[in-house]
Amino acid sequence: MTASPSARCSTTAATPEQLIRDTHSLLESAGIHRSPNWVAKMVRSYLRSTVAGLPFGQVLAAKLQLTAQQRVELEARSELRYVLEYSDPTGETAVRNVMARAS
Repeated sequence: MTASPSARCSTTAATPEQLIRDTHSLLESAGIHRSPNWVAKMVRSYLRSTVAGLPFGQVLAAKLQLTAQQRVELEARSELRYVLEYSDPTGETAVRNVMARAS
């Protein structure tokens, strides 16, 4: 990864590009192969959707259809924790506010 979990403040949202890079690192270190296009679409879909309040790792695990054992193995790796726990409730709240004003 480009930055360790301790190097980032948990209240600071990563950019979509950073989350894409981190997701590629996570998948590579876990030995999971997905195309760059798949990763970019998945991250951007996550950031646009109502599931963005959920931890990113939970959404990613569901998309990848990981087994319980694979999830435990990924969650045990401290260098992957930031990507797995990522969520942006502030961004999601902002989107909901804009959408409410538009209607």
